[in-house]
Amino acid sequence: MEGDRILLEGIQVPAALGVTAAERRMRRPVLLDLEVFRDLRLAGRTDRIGQTIHYGRIYDVVEDVA
Repeated sequence: MEGDRILLEGIQVPAALGVTAAERRMRRPVLLDLEVFRDLRLAGRTDRIGQTIHYGRIYDVVEDVA
């Protein structure tokens, strides 16, 4: 992949795991490492935080999916 690589390691989110509905209701912590690729050249040139990655939003998406 091209672009800048950002590693987010040790993300812990509650996840619904299991086969049965009862198992999925019990949220369990899951530990994840995530690798994100994005072209951040514009952020580097402009020094504008709005042109970079918002880690909190990435975490929110990971939590929603889990």
